Amino acid sequence: MTSENKEYDTWVYHALHEAKVVKSSDAEILFKKGWRDSPDPKILFQGFRGKWYWLILAFKKLINSPKKLSFTELLGVIGSIASIIGLVLTIALY
Repeated sequence: MTSENKEYDTWVYHALHEAKVVKSSDAEILFKKGWRDSPDPKILFQGFRGKWYWLILAFKKLINSPKKLSFTELLGVIGSIASIIGLVLTIALY
């Protein structure tokens, strides 16, 4: 039996969902959908998709408990929203 055919359980982590244990073959599929193999925020929030997840979580935090949002997070959310609005207006008016 080779190591390619051997199924094993592994943890997968997502910035927006609870961690879970899946089979190794299922983990490969989930990794392509934004899941990671580590709960470390540096890994969870890397790349464009990770930055998008950070924006979603910061926006949820802004709505649910705005007093717990740090100044940097608030500035990031406001800047991101302004950028998105500017992009939409540029595309719409072009």
